[in-house]
Parts: sequence; structure tokens; C-alpha cells
Amino acid sequence: MDKLYLANFSFDLEQCVNNASFDYVGAEIIFQRRNQYDVSFDRLFEEYETGFGDFCGTGDLWLGLKKLHELTKEGKWHLRLSMRTVSNYLLLWCEYAGFKIHQDPLYTLKFGTMVAKSDNLKNTTGTSIGLDQHNGLAFSAPDRDEDLWDQNCAAEKQAGWYMVDIMRRYLN
Repeated sequence: MDKLYLANFSFDLEQCVNNASFDYVGAEIIFQRRNQYDVSFDRLFEEYETGFGDFCGTGDLWLGLKKLHELTKEGKWHLRLSMRTVSNYLLLWCEYAGFKIHQDPLYTLKFGTMVAKSDNLKNTTGTSIGLDQHNGLAFSAPDRDEDLWDQNCAAEKQAGWYMVDIMRRYLN
């Protein structure tokens, strides 16, 4: 089972993401990392499509919606979400089966059931992280409002993500 990791794990692929063929069996690929806060995520939609950040080091990165789609369009993928403190202490994590990013013009987020979680996660639906409400949503960026709110949440939060509304969690 291949897994995509979202959060603050060490980058452990042999090649930098830009040069990788992604033909890894059992690969753990980080597609978003926010641990240095050295890269602004207040970006245009086009930049979220292509990716940005520190692909070869340990700094912040966003792999890119196009690459995420290419990776997840075939095979079975899991999404693991980990939340850490700035001192790298793991607070909580959860893992979902059936992860895909659809290439429709909206790069829709899809995932299935939660298959594993940390003991301190409040329940089996992942609502303490708040990810379940984002399933099936389109990607929003400050210049592309696709959220469910009457305002542009990505512009308000100065970062792209699968936004529900201003008050819900976003991971950028």
C-alpha cells in the first residue's frame, strides 16, 4: 500500500521530488510540509498546481496538485495527516484509505475511511482534526474561490486548501 504523507516528516526519497519518477513501491511521499514557516503559502492557484518550496531539504513545501493527481490516479493510496508542535512533538495523526486528487479543473479531494489514528484523536471520524468535512471539496487558492462559504476563505487565510468556511480548519 502506497502512502502520501501530509505534514512534518523527514523527506526520505532518494531523489528530489522534481527529478523523481514516482515509481516507488511502498513509497512515503510528503506532499505538504509546514515546519519552518520559511515559505509563504499565500500563492496563486497556478503555483499550487505546479508546486513550490524546499523539495530537496527539510523546509516547507507543497508538491503540486498536478503531481498529486499523477501519483494518485492509479493504485491504492493512503493519506496520513500528522500534526506536530514547532518543537517537532507529534500531537496527533490519522490515516485514511482511498486517497485521490481528481484532475477535474477543481482538483477535488477524495478519501475513504479512517484506517488508523493516534490514541489521543477524539473519535474515529477524525473530527478533532476536521478533515472529514473537506472530503469531496475543490481546491481553493487566494485567486480562485472554490470554497463553500460566501467569502473567499483562501484569500482571508492567505493560503490555499480544501476550504469549507472561514471557521473550519485549514492545513496551510
